[in-house]
Order: sequence, then C-alpha cells, then structure tokens
Amino acid sequence: MRILFLTNRPYLPQKVGGAESSTHEMIQALERRGHSCMVLSGFVATTNWLGLRNRVRRKILRHKAPTDYVMGYPVSRTWKISIALEKIKNSFQPDVAVLLPSNGGAYNLAKILHKENIPAVLHLRDVEFQSLGNPNQMHLAGFIANSKFTAQAFEQKYGTRPTVIYNVFDRAQYECSAIGTYVTFINPILLKGQAIALELARKNPDIPFLFVEGWQQKIEDKQSLLKK
Repeated sequence: MRILFLTNRPYLPQKVGGAESSTHEMIQALERRGHSCMVLSGFVATTNWLGLRNRVRRKILRHKAPTDYVMGYPVSRTWKISIALEKIKNSFQPDVAVLLPSNGGAYNLAKILHKENIPAVLHLRDVEFQSLGNPNQMHLAGFIANSKFTAQAFEQKYGTRPTVIYNVFDRAQYECSAIGTYVTFINPILLKGQAIALELARKNPDIPFLFVEGWQQKIEDKQSLLKK
C-alpha cells in the first residue's frame, strides 16, 4: 500500500515534537512491513542546508514541493500544499492519505484530498478537537485514534468511533540507564498536566522533582510556575 501523510506544519527535522516523532516511527514500522510512505508537509525557510536546498530547487528548478530523503523516506516540503498535491498524486499515486491535525489545517487538507479523489483518514492524537470544525463533514474514509481514551472522547462528541492504533515506539531509541536522582517532568504547562505534577511534588517532599522546559511559555506563566 502507498500511504501519504499530510500536515500543514513543517516536518522533521525542521520541526521536532511528539506528533512528528511518533509519525516518523509509524512510517518506519509501515515500511518494514512492505508499505511505501511519503510525507507532504509545510516548510520553513531556514538558513540551514535543508532550507537553502529547498529554496534553490524551488527557484531554479521550479519545483513546487522539493523532495528530500533526510528521514529515510520521501518528504516534500512546500508553502502551498494545495498546489503541490496534484503533482504528488501523479508521481506517488497514494492509495490512502493520513491527515495529521494541526492548527485547524486538517479541514482544508481534507477538502483538497476529496477534490483529488484520494481517500483519507484523520489521525487523532489528543482530545483538543476544537480546531477540527465538524469532522463528519470532511468526507473522510475513517478516523484513527492513538488510544481508547481519545477514541471515546471523539465518539462522545461526534458520534463516530475511531479505530484505535497505538503509537509505535522503537524501544532501543529511548532506553537509558536511569540513575534515579529525580522525577523528571518535561514541558511543564497546564495542558500537559502541570497541576498534577505540582501536587505530586507537594505530597512527596522527600523526592526531588525536576521540571524541564519544553514549549516556549509566556513570561508571566513561567514566573507563576517558578513561584509554585
């Protein structure tokens, strides 16, 4: 099967996050099973070699979505996915597309895929559904959720039960020799469970907690956290 992953956000290595990392490992697992995968993503005009290479190929060779293989599989990066998709459809010939929700972009991407007659599924990774609009009007072939919790929350809101496919992880990439010095909490923002982590720290004063900054926070939010 030929599977096209779409996101209007930049993709690895231009953007690094949980969604990008788990998508990457899912693609690796699919390719080990004999499937062919490709990513069509947004693009950031950076000054590193990848950004410069993309801009040169765009201007000199007139490529609408230059393709690179730095992740081990084809990734086309573009400012205008709607324009690039027609070329990708003809060259890659996907059997199905997987939409990665991002800042409200999934709805527009779904419309483009429907226009191009490419069946698509929406991959849900959290319960922040407010940016989706009404998924039942997106002409999708189905929905995928990363957990039973996400699937249940989606079903309660929209009446459709997604298929649960758990995130794929290569254990060897994450194993380490823990020395047990701290309980580490990465990305201490409210959305990621800051209140729970703080309460655990208060109730266990004999255990040292280490909070590691992840997403950039507003100055007032950071100051508020430091006071706690």
